[in-house]
Amino acid sequence: MAAAADPAVSLITLDMGLPDMDGHVVARAIRALSKAPLLFLTARAENDEVLAGMASGAAAYLTKPFRPKELAEAASRLCPALMERTVTKAQHTT
Repeated sequence: MAAAADPAVSLITLDMGLPDMDGHVVARAIRALSKAPLLFLTARAENDEVLAGMASGAAAYLTKPFRPKELAEAASRLCPALMERTVTKAQHTT
């Protein structure tokens, strides 16, 4: 959670199925520390879990299993400027 306070963080991913803390509690704590978009990655696919996740501060919610392309698309939607810089940097290094 401490890393979320870094202003350089552009996107935070969080798995709801944490071993020793409730993911919703962690999400609310992160939301208090950071304005970066929060993307939940979880096996919890029930509608009430999705709604609870969004209510606890998520900007997006992906259920497992997900495809890498789905993750990339969600990251691109949440952080378009970051993704643009990453693609541009990759093009310059090749």
